[in-house]
Amino acid sequence: MRPLIYWARDHHATLRMGERTPDQVSGQAMIDARAVPFRFDLRTFRLILGEGEDQRSIQLNEYGWEI
Repeated sequence: MRPLIYWARDHHATLRMGERTPDQVSGQAMIDARAVPFRFDLRTFRLILGEGEDQRSIQLNEYGWEI
């Protein structure tokens, strides 16, 4: 989960955790005063922001940098 925390710090986002399983963490990211749903895959470090057509996928490395 460390890459997700690093990413949030670098983007000035606050994370509100909802659910955690052995493979995934989900909740809401507060970005620019908006709540954006997120899912983070703990094995692949893939961050999914938003839902539906507004959804975007971001691949993070172990330091939380977008690759």
